[in-house]
Amino acid sequence: MRVGPGVAGLMLPIAMVIAVENKFSVVMMAIMVIAGALAGGLSPASVSGLVASKLALEQGVTNYMPIYIPYICLMVSEALIAYFIFGGFKIKKADIDSECPEK
Repeated sequence: MRVGPGVAGLMLPIAMVIAVENKFSVVMMAIMVIAGALAGGLSPASVSGLVASKLALEQGVTNYMPIYIPYICLMVSEALIAYFIFGGFKIKKADIDSECPEK
């Protein structure tokens, strides 16, 4: 399935609800969703990535990977920095058994 960066508009409200319910930083969650959408949007497997690849080819860039790989590294770095700045490392693993109602 190929989706573009517009999926962030659909994912952000869901991510914000999850962040509030689980007491995560909403800023961290927003940065994670946006970084993922941007990285995925430039992917050669997405529609906008195919357009970017074709435009690069028209400008004489025959190999798209030297552009894409640093971009992915930048988005992963951005997500990691947000994770540590906004306290993502403090998030504990949820105890699933205690939250499930007994039958």
